[in-house]
Amino acid sequence: MKIDRTRFLVLTTALAAAACVVEDHRPVPPPPPPPPPAQTAAAQPHKIQFHEPQRLAAAPAPAPAPAPGPGRVIFHQPVIPGVAPGPAPTAPPAPGPTPPPPAPTPAPTAACLDSGATTVPPCTASCPSNPFVAQRCATYAANFDPKVAVSAVTCMNGLTGAATCDSSQAYGCGKTALSQACPDPNTVSQLCQIASGPCKVAAADCTTMISGLNPAGQDAVAQCVAKGCSAGLYSCIEGLTPSATASATHH
Repeated sequence: MKIDRTRFLVLTTALAAAACVVEDHRPVPPPPPPPPPAQTAAAQPHKIQFHEPQRLAAAPAPAPAPAPGPGRVIFHQPVIPGVAPGPAPTAPPAPGPTPPPPAPTPAPTAACLDSGATTVPPCTASCPSNPFVAQRCATYAANFDPKVAVSAVTCMNGLTGAATCDSSQAYGCGKTALSQACPDPNTVSQLCQIASGPCKVAAADCTTMISGLNPAGQDAVAQCVAKGCSAGLYSCIEGLTPSATASATHH
């Protein structure tokens, strides 16, 4: 068998190379993961990134506030970006003028006692220790107009206890009754004109005092005025006494 020298060398070299090859059976590590976007941006320090600003939704313009008038308060609502403003609060109404309080209702005026005829009740007021009380009651019945006499006698008959014997209470009943008489200036004007000087009394006061007297009582007061009236006109009224003639006329 003839062996070619050239082929022998090629085979020998191939066998020697195959003998030196060592197989490595270790697992091949996986490739590293790609870096995150932030690391990628950090790895490029000379690169500048521009972010476009986010545009906010344009809020509708608020309605123009009304011009404040006298006594009016305006509230302004704060504007929040991106939030539509709510309805403006309604301003409270301006306070109006305070109405004046209602005028008090006047008390009804009691009707005055005229000179009309009526029946005078009998006097029942009496005091054993002071006969003046019964005498005064009889004086009112004899010298006052009928309706005025009824008021005075009723007051006298209503006295009880210690008041029954009190002379000042008896005088008070007569004075109160005369103050309730209807003014009669036409009848007493002449007498009041005469009494104004010596009694030093005004015409209006004189009219009030003697308008409730009947003709007998006015005649008795006129006689007192003619005597000087030194103690005043009302003292003449207090000095009246029962008259048999006047009593017969009344009853």
